[in-house]
Amino acid sequence: EYRMTSQLNVDTIVDKAGTGGATLTTPTLTGISSTSTYTEGSVTQSLRESAVKHWTIVDQTGTTESLGSFNQSSLTDVNTGRTDLTFTNNFSSVNKCTTISNSYGMDGCWYQVGNTTNYRIVNYVGGAYTDFDHSSGKLTGDLA
Repeated sequence: EYRMTSQLNVDTIVDKAGTGGATLTTPTLTGISSTSTYTEGSVTQSLRESAVKHWTIVDQTGTTESLGSFNQSSLTDVNTGRTDLTFTNNFSSVNKCTTISNSYGMDGCWYQVGNTTNYRIVNYVGGAYTDFDHSSGKLTGDLA
C-alpha cells in the first residue's frame, strides 16, 4: 500500500452545492482506555500516566481568584502567599508530580503536599510570604 503525505491549503470551504458555508463536525475520540498508549519515535508512552490531571492559575493579589483551572472545585486564600486548591476528582495518593511557578519565576514558589483532595501553593520571596498576580501549578499522578 502506498500513502502520500499531502497538504490542503484553502481560503473558503463551501457546501456541495457551492452556495453556502460547509458544516464541520467536531471529531470524537473513542476507544481510549486506562491502558491506551501513543508512540513517539521508538518510545511507547501511557496516555493515562502522561496526562496532566490538574492545572491552575491563581491571582493572589487583592481578592484571591482563579484565572483558569482544570479539575479544581475551589480555592481558599489561607494567608499572604498561601492558597489552598481543592480537586474536583481526587488523586489516589499524596504522591503527585508537580510543576509550580509564579510571575516572579520559579524562585520562592513551591507546593505543600496536602492529601488526595487538595494541596497548597506557597510563595516565599526575600524572607516573606508574598502574593503574586500569577501563581500556577500543574500536577500529574493517578486519580482515585
